Amino acid sequence: MHANYLVMGIVAMVQQHVPPHWFFGYRLDEWVAIFTIMSIASGAIVWLVNTAIVKPLRQSIDLLTEKIEVIGENANSVHAEQDHRIDDHEIHLARHDEELKTLFDWKNDTGGKS
Repeated sequence: MHANYLVMGIVAMVQQHVPPHWFFGYRLDEWVAIFTIMSIASGAIVWLVNTAIVKPLRQSIDLLTEKIEVIGENANSVHAEQDHRIDDHEIHLARHDEELKTLFDWKNDTGGKS
């Protein structure tokens, strides 16, 4: 019996201090106001970060990408020129090898006499 009175007393005390439309010490309209203020503040922070950091960073990355593409195109043309020069040198080396071989063959055929 005493337990029933104790439980009823606790429930009555809780109901007395916490009205039905209060949550964690705030009324519903106060919670809505807190949520609105936090939403506006977080939206302002997101806008500020986007404007001050993300957009300039994106522009810098785009500019860097364009410069890298130009460097890549220049590198391709330089490599093509170098390949052409190497091919020309290979042709000259082959010609010189044939000339040397011809001279050695001529020297060996004549016995070194001019």
